[in-house]
Amino acid sequence: MKKVIFTLLLITICGSVVMAQPGNDQQLLTSKIAGILAQMPSNDSVQLAAAMKEIAAIGEKGLAAIAGMLVNPGEGDNSKVEYAVNGFSYYVTQPGRESWRKMSEHALCQALEKKTGAVNKAFLISQLQIVGQGNETVSCLKNYLTDEQLCDPAARALIKVNSPAADKALLSALKSSRGNCRLSLVKALGESHNMSAIAAITPLVNDKDAMVRKMALNALANIASPSSAPVLEKAAKASGFTFDNTNAIDSYLLYLKHLGEKGNATLARKGINFLMQNTKQDGLVQTRIAAMELSAWMQGNKSTPALVEAAGDKNPEYRAAALRLASNNINAATTALWLQKLKNASPEIQAEIITMLGNKKALTALPAVTGAMKNKDTRVSIAAITAAGKIGGENALPAILSKLKNANAEEISAIKIAIGIMKGPGVVNKVSDAIPSMPANAKAALVSILGERAAHSKINIVLPLLKSGDTIVRSAALSAIPSMVNKDNLPELFSLLEGSNEEKEINTLQSAIIKALSDIPGKPQQAGIVMENMAKAPADKKPLFFNILAGIGGQQALTTVSGAFENGDAATKNTALNALSQWNDSSAAASLYKIGSETMNEEFLSNSLKGYIHLINMGKYPGPEKLLMLRKAMSIAKTTEQKQQILQEAGRIRTFPALVFAGEFLDDPSVQQAAAHSVMNIALSDEKYYGTVVKGLLDKTIAVIKGPDSDYQKEAMRKFISKMPAGDGFIALFNGKNLDGWKGLVANPIVRAKMDKDTLAKEQAKADSIMRKGWYVENGILNFGGKGENICTDKKYGDFEMFVDWKITKEGDAGIYLRGTPQVQIWDTSRRDVGAEVGSGGLYNNQSHASKPLKLADNAIGDWNNFHIIMNGDSVTVYLNGELVVDNVVLENYWDHNLPIFPEEQIELQAHGTHVYYRDIYLREIPKL
Repeated sequence: MKKVIFTLLLITICGSVVMAQPGNDQQLLTSKIAGILAQMPSNDSVQLAAAMKEIAAIGEKGLAAIAGMLVNPGEGDNSKVEYAVNGFSYYVTQPGRESWRKMSEHALCQALEKKTGAVNKAFLISQLQIVGQGNETVSCLKNYLTDEQLCDPAARALIKVNSPAADKALLSALKSSRGNCRLSLVKALGESHNMSAIAAITPLVNDKDAMVRKMALNALANIASPSSAPVLEKAAKASGFTFDNTNAIDSYLLYLKHLGEKGNATLARKGINFLMQNTKQDGLVQTRIAAMELSAWMQGNKSTPALVEAAGDKNPEYRAAALRLASNNINAATTALWLQKLKNASPEIQAEIITMLGNKKALTALPAVTGAMKNKDTRVSIAAITAAGKIGGENALPAILSKLKNANAEEISAIKIAIGIMKGPGVVNKVSDAIPSMPANAKAALVSILGERAAHSKINIVLPLLKSGDTIVRSAALSAIPSMVNKDNLPELFSLLEGSNEEKEINTLQSAIIKALSDIPGKPQQAGIVMENMAKAPADKKPLFFNILAGIGGQQALTTVSGAFENGDAATKNTALNALSQWNDSSAAASLYKIGSETMNEEFLSNSLKGYIHLINMGKYPGPEKLLMLRKAMSIAKTTEQKQQILQEAGRIRTFPALVFAGEFLDDPSVQQAAAHSVMNIALSDEKYYGTVVKGLLDKTIAVIKGPDSDYQKEAMRKFISKMPAGDGFIALFNGKNLDGWKGLVANPIVRAKMDKDTLAKEQAKADSIMRKGWYVENGILNFGGKGENICTDKKYGDFEMFVDWKITKEGDAGIYLRGTPQVQIWDTSRRDVGAEVGSGGLYNNQSHASKPLKLADNAIGDWNNFHIIMNGDSVTVYLNGELVVDNVVLENYWDHNLPIFPEEQIELQAHGTHVYYRDIYLREIPKL
């Protein structure tokens, strides 16, 4: 098909290119070209190579015909033609394809002559830049050197040709050039290193056009003739030796570099010295550094003496540059020069040199460096400590440890770092052996090192230090032991814990015990060891074990700590509550909520709520489940601070139910601002939030929000509202006050459809009477008392998205009918006799398609659950508490399995003999495409 299309295009667009050929030959060429272009772009290198061979086979006329297919911008797509031509240009530059390259050069020149339009001409010139080699390219390009649009690509192509004829053409064009063409030509002559162009370019350094002056200087630098030295030197001086917009210094440095490359070292060094003599001011240090870098490059390995001298300069930037350059040539001979420099240098410079030698691990410098550790100037001693560690590693450790005995605080910190990065099997032993003889600060540093290295083999040296009379040593030992212990240390750790009375020590020992227990597989086994030791402990010490159980986790540990709260005295309750609040996973959340909901102690309530919210955030709960948990927290919150925290957390849940929940508090002055910010943050987080409910909440938020950013926030909300798409969005099916919008159930959709208007009205009146006996509203909750029939929406719905919260009692059974058809299942998952252990949310009555949920995601009986139901066509997707339980499954027509689901019908909440609760029922109709 592609070949047919390109054949037609060739006949239509470029027939004139091949018309001179006999008819049959023309058709054959056209067909071949179409076949080639149909392969563009190629899928791989093999296909590309094959296509390039096909282009070579059709020869000069064929390539010219392909190039002739280029069309002006806006008239068609050149991508395939450009891909083919460009691919062939690179293909023919490979060795052994010289004849094809010559053929390509000729064909491109032909096409360039015939083509109109600067864009296509520029493309063809760019191809000549690739393939052009001789006078033919020069001849076909030289006339474009005066074209404002094409002189730059033409000049670049001639640079690539790099022949006397090309140089002559560029120079000739320069004489009458203007504007951008002059810039392109000057640049090209410079890059071609055309000595004959110097006379023409030199006057341009004084041109009134700043860009011409800049380009002329750069061109002279590239040509690098000795005769240009005075001109470039003068320009550098005129610039004040700064890196400014004239680029004079850049050009002069480039010039000196090129002189060096060409072997004119004498003139280059003269220029470098000229720069260094004239840039000694601090404001010109970057220029002086550049000159030094150039000098070092020219001298190579012989540059060290000059760099040693430079390292003594008064300017720290210059010294740093000298040391950086010197670091590339560090050996025994150059190290000796640096060590000689150390003897008479100031402390600041000594520190810099020592640091450089350390970074380069100059081994022969180690004796001098270790000696420098005794220097009275802290800058030098710290540099020496660091360098000794890098150079000598473990071999330098004895000297470093010797220094440690009399080190000040800064030196101790440096020693810790130096030893910390040391490798070697003997480091730990040498460190631990030195501990007894060290003063307190040094001893503490070495203990910390053992801790950082998790040196378990030395734990018996550190543990006794927990009883040290020196606070610093004792603190270091406390910090070190958690990383050093293992299960073998548990008896001693438990003993230390029972004997401890200080909070910091207790916390550290608890952490150490948790770490040691991690060597024992299985949480039950770990908890068993803790509880065994807890049982042996005195009554007043038993609470010390709660945090350990919190760090272990698991049901056994949770039962123990929760039981301790229920049965303990006030102090025990407080410790147990703190442990539950810092449980290592979210499994303690239910226990914390239970405490909060039952306690009469305000402090316990506050702490349990804080812990509960902390565990909600720590747990991997989906957003809908987090919201349900936060709503539970709100149900027991007492203080303004507690309620504000809950609303702030709700504001981080970007769901429609979270938006509605936060909006309920906009009229409460005590938490109004927290509610307003949460509404704003949720609504503005996603453009999917729109409609009457969302707009109403944002309008109310705009009216009440306060604070320093409120003007900006109000404007953001107004802008969001103005961009809302049309439509109602989510609407409330249940108003939280009465049964408006709902009716009783009359038969099933098929039977109802057969009733006449009067019969249906009569039956509906009966059904409504029954419905109002079984369904009622209490405290904003829609209740089914257990007797009666389904409740149904007045309106019929097709495709929709729905949110609903529900709650059941023990042995509960219910469901939600979609388009009058059962059902999204709700039941007590403990009813294994009817298969309820699979969980709620499945399409229970399906026979051919999946009827069971993908996973069990129900909350406990008595807790609220959330459905997010999406019905599109005949397929249903259900999220239960944020977990996907039904994934785009067809809902079968229960009333007649031979029929598809009804296109529109009522939504029903099922009555099935048990008490059911519903709240926050919202639905958004999905428009038909």
